[in-house]
Formats: sequence, C-alpha cells, structure tokens
Amino acid sequence: MSIFNKDEISIYFHVPFCKNKCPYCDFNSYTNISEFNEDEIVYCYKKHIEYWRAAVGDRSVGSIFFGGGTPSILRTSSLENIINSVRDNFRLSDECEISIEVNPNSVDEEIFKKYVKIGINRLSIGVQSLSKKDLKFLGRSHSVEDAIDAIKTAKKYFKNMSADFIYSLPEQDAENWGKELNEIIKLDLPHYSLYQLTIEENTPFGRAKIKIPQDEKSLKLFSLTRNLMKENLIEAYEVSNFSKDGFECKHNKKYWDGSSYIGIGAGAHGRVFLGDKWLATENCKSPKKWIESIDRPVESYKTFELNENERVEEILITSLRTKYGFEYSKYKKQISLDSENLKRFRNNGLIEFNENRIRLTEEGIPMINYLLPKIIL
Repeated sequence: MSIFNKDEISIYFHVPFCKNKCPYCDFNSYTNISEFNEDEIVYCYKKHIEYWRAAVGDRSVGSIFFGGGTPSILRTSSLENIINSVRDNFRLSDECEISIEVNPNSVDEEIFKKYVKIGINRLSIGVQSLSKKDLKFLGRSHSVEDAIDAIKTAKKYFKNMSADFIYSLPEQDAENWGKELNEIIKLDLPHYSLYQLTIEENTPFGRAKIKIPQDEKSLKLFSLTRNLMKENLIEAYEVSNFSKDGFECKHNKKYWDGSSYIGIGAGAHGRVFLGDKWLATENCKSPKKWIESIDRPVESYKTFELNENERVEEILITSLRTKYGFEYSKYKKQISLDSENLKRFRNNGLIEFNENRIRLTEEGIPMINYLLPKIIL
C-alpha cells in the first residue's frame, strides 16, 4: 500500500494577468490581458482540465484555488465555465474549498453575489497594508478605505475569507507595525496571511536595492506578529499564515502536507502522484505560448519524475513550516536525517521530535532556513 494519497487532488489555476504589477512582485504575471481573447483563455483552461482527467483518471477534488496575478480580472462567467469543467471531469468532495484571490478595487457587492452563486466559498483579499504611505510605497492601486469597504462587503457573503498583509518594510519598526497589526486584528477576519517583505533581484525593488530590516530587527517584528496574533486567539498554523480555529486554508495545507496538486495556467507548478511515481510539472511561463498549445496541452509542460526520497524531502521542507510538523513515522524509510543534529537542536530548544513526528519550536521557526540543511543527510 502506498504511503501517498492516490485519490484526492487539488487544482491550482494560475491567472497570470493583472492591471498593475507591484514593484516587489516576482510572480509570473503580466499586464497585457487585453491582447488576448478571454474566451480563448478559458477554452485553454478547459482543455488542460480534460488533459489531466485523462492522465490521472477519476479523482476527487478537495480544493480549487484561483491565484495570480489577479484572477478576479476574469469575468464571473469565465470563472463559472472553468469550475463547471472541473465538475464535469472530476468528483468534487462534499466540502470542496473553492478560493479566489481578489484586489479590494477589483470587486464589488454584485461580484461577490455572483461568486457565491457559481460556487466560490472562500476569498483571499490582497490588502497588503492599512497605511496610506505604505500602500503607495508598495505600488498598490487601492486606498485604505477601498480595502476596509471591500472587507465589510465581503463579510456579508463569505464566512471563510482571508486578507494578505506585508510587513518588515524599510522604515517599519515594532511600534508602528504593532499599531497597524492591532488595526488589522480589529478587522476580525477568520484568516490572515502576514508576509515579511522580501526583495527579489528581478523586480523594481531589487534593481533599486531597497533595504529592509535585517536580523535582530526582522526577528523582533516576526516575534511581535506571532505574539500579538496568539494573544487574540489567531493561531500561526504556518510561518506566515494565521487563522481562527477551523479556518485554515485547506488548499495551502495540501501543498504543505504533500498531497497531489495540479497546476494549470502559464507558469503554474504541480506535484502529481500518478501510478507509483511523483511527477513535478511546470507550465511554460509565457501566456502566448501557453495559449498556442491550446489543443496540445502536454507541450506546455516541463515534466520531471521525482523518486520517493526526493518527494519526501520536499514534504519535510514544507511541513516543517507548519505547526503540525513532519510525520516522521510515515516517511522514515524514504528519508535520511542527521540524528546528531536533531538531538543537538532538540537540546537547544529548537526542535521537538520523537519516533512519530518532528516539529520546530517557537524558537526554531525563525531559524528554519538554517536548520533544514543541517538535519537532512
């Protein structure tokens, strides 16, 4: 019997288009959707759904996620068409989570009503800041008022929703971030994604050599974030994700715990357990080339086979980012770990482990990038 779940899968739809690209963004996204025919884009998504149905067979879908880019840039009828195609080709689980990322100024009450009608049951709103100055610095096109209004309106229709925020900005310190975080908590959302700003080379921020808080200051902001959220009963279930009980993002949890997920759309990645092997997939990044393969979906994918050891190592890396940790008893035959370093880090209070599970402590989580290479042989 395989240690991997052969039945349930998740599907990620990457919509690589947006109206404006933010200066920190390193995602595969483009501002030229007007150059394409939206019906053709949707047709291409549907052809890829059919391709994967033929490849993996009759599987249950536990979650669907529309990410980007700005997926709400697509018409609601287009999203409905894609979701219906998934329904036609796969079995949706009884509690299938269907999420979409939106910007505060890309949606309104009528759109929320339509989303609910077509089956979307979770929102992720890209707010990023409640500071007018920081929104401008981050290149966001919405205002603080836009964000608050969008959240208030969305609450009428969605019990399950999240908002993204970015902190550890160049001039940010514990005092001003603490004040802003308290305002964020007052929004009373069931889920928050709170990311420290990172500077990627191939972005406007990278080329401008923007400086962000380092080391001690960064750690202080990270600890402040986790402590304030915990005080308000919003648990950190992953390094950058926080939720009230029962509102963890099902889709992201499937990434972290090693479940199969199909990535569809220009630049989307996937990990699919097929037969007795793992396939790592990557769609071509160019939307034009992706659409050109409309009747030959297989030509848009780079596909690599992972052996069990390679896949389990990936699962270790992602699962240690979570509060649940790594299920060592399940995977111990497929991975070799440095027992001496594990003992040393346990004695230093950075790791908890026994024959069943390995988990980073609160002190160990900020050091995850240091610890991981030292525990994997």
